[in-house]
Amino acid sequence: GFIARAIGQGAANMRVDAVDPLDRLHGIVAVAAASPASADQLSTATVTLDEFMFFKRHIVFQLMGLTLMIGLSFASRDQARRIGILVGAIMLALMFLVPIIGEEKNGARRWINLGMSLQPSEFLKPGFAIICAWILSWRLRDPGLPVILATPPIDSHYFNYYESKHHDAKVTFLRVDAALGPELVADLPEVVDADGRSVHDRVLERARTLLPEVQFEAQKLKKSELPLVLVIPELQRRFKEMIAHQSPRGENPFGAHQCVLNLRHPVIERLDPAHAHPLSEETAREALTHLYDLALLPHKKLDPDAVDRLFVQAGSLMGRLSGDV
Repeated sequence: GFIARAIGQGAANMRVDAVDPLDRLHGIVAVAAASPASADQLSTATVTLDEFMFFKRHIVFQLMGLTLMIGLSFASRDQARRIGILVGAIMLALMFLVPIIGEEKNGARRWINLGMSLQPSEFLKPGFAIICAWILSWRLRDPGLPVILATPPIDSHYFNYYESKHHDAKVTFLRVDAALGPELVADLPEVVDADGRSVHDRVLERARTLLPEVQFEAQKLKKSELPLVLVIPELQRRFKEMIAHQSPRGENPFGAHQCVLNLRHPVIERLDPAHAHPLSEETAREALTHLYDLALLPHKKLDPDAVDRLFVQAGSLMGRLSGDV
């Protein structure tokens, strides 16, 4: 999943890029050039359309759009949010009515006649964007809400594009496992022993001794069910997904990462030599290896032999843990 960490002040000061006047002028010229041919094609023996009918209609809608754009630019952020939510809700309701009372044009049923022909899906787009931004902002007001879910690889490319377009707004999307922030880490006090060492120090030292090839860190996470988390730099993860998207059958590179142990998990707690029931050296090594291998599964190609080894390893580990209590 993704979570927007730096969306705070950046979102409050977000600006909308102005439409290039040249693009608008090119559109007017193109419609003016095509209008006579279109009018002639749609004219009948009894009805002759004005050759500039479509051009005139285009100018009218251009003026309406400019007036609406200028008017909305004076709206406050709260007013814009209310308008966006209202428009989004109304257009979503109209979309459900399109299959029932919608008009069919050129073989497609997408329009509703409300005195004028209206395509609800087009008006839903700005409303939908504002509603999504509103929902994203909930995360800032209530850290207890679940994280924002996004599906790679499409969302990864979208976030890259969005960040580049709004670089000045300082909006950044980070995966929750790119860096463990306050939404995952529990704010709990540390207790030290007579030597001034905490549980964090003792568990981390033992884990690094058991598996020196793995880069370990330790944190007290808010949820005790998760034994460990692999922290992977965001840019590296996006690059990996880009490579996988371009070459689905190629290698899936997995580079530098950090394995963060959850000090609140029952098994990780027993890595502490000062625990009432500490794990033996062999059991601790097998438990760490098994948990680490499980965490690697989503990041590497699924190897049937590796899955078989995990099943065997799990059975052996359960036997050891049951006899090690």
